[in-house]
Amino acid sequence: MTLPLPERITADLPVIIEDLLVQASTLSAAGSDAAVDELLDQIVELQPVRGEV
Repeated sequence: MTLPLPERITADLPVIIEDLLVQASTLSAAGSDAAVDELLDQIVELQPVRGEV
C-alpha cells in the first residue's frame, strides 16, 4: 500500500533537506549567492514541517 502524499513527503524530508544543503554548498562554491539564499530559504521553510510529525 502506498502512503498518502503528505506522509511520503514527510518521510522523505531528511533526504530532501540533505539534497538542498548539498546544492547550496555547490552553488556557494561557484559564487552563486542569490541561488544559495533561495535554497536556504526553502530549507528553513521545510524544517518546521519536519518537527510537526
